[in-house]
Amino acid sequence: NLVELENTDAFRRDLFHRINVLRLELPPLRERGNDIEGLTNWLLTRVAGRLGLEVKPLTSGAKQALTAYKWPGNVRELEHTLERALVMAESDVISGSDLNLPVTQIVTETDDSSPMLASYSDQDTTFAQNDEAGELSLEEYFQRFVLENQHAMNETELAQKLGISRKCLWERRQRFDLPRNRKKGAA
Repeated sequence: NLVELENTDAFRRDLFHRINVLRLELPPLRERGNDIEGLTNWLLTRVAGRLGLEVKPLTSGAKQALTAYKWPGNVRELEHTLERALVMAESDVISGSDLNLPVTQIVTETDDSSPMLASYSDQDTTFAQNDEAGELSLEEYFQRFVLENQHAMNETELAQKLGISRKCLWERRQRFDLPRNRKKGAA
C-alpha cells in the first residue's frame, strides 16, 4: 500500500504525488478469469506485431491452461508467457505445453469440491486423479506416472501423455531427481 509507505517515509513522498494522478483499484488477474481470453488475444496481437511474427491461435488446451492458472505475476506474467510461447511454439498453433506454465499453479475445484488439476493437454487428459488411498499431489502423480510408464514409452510419448514438452519433461526429471530409463545396449 503506497499510501502507508508514503506516510511512514518508506516511499518517496514527491514520487508518490507524481504518480498519484488517478487511482485504479483492480483485482488481481487470478480473480478476473473472464478477462483472460480478451487480454490474451490483445497481448498476442501486440507481441506478434512487436516481434514481426504472425499471430498463432491457441488450442483449447492452451486456453484452458491460461484460464486455470493463478497468475501470481499478473498481466506482465501473462504477456511474457504468451511471448515465450509465440516464439518457441514449433507448430502453427500454441498448445498447452508451449505455454510451459508451472503445473503446480494450475489447480481448480471440481463440482464436488475435491481439488483436481486442470487438464491442459490437447487430448483433454486430466493429470490429477483420485488415488485409492487418497488424492495424489501433482508432483506425486508426475513421479508415479513417469516411473510406471517409462519402460513402456519413450520420452516423446511420456511428454505427450503428460501434455508437456520433452524439454519440460527433462526439467522435471532433473527437479525430482528421476533418472531416465535407458534401454540396454544404448550408449
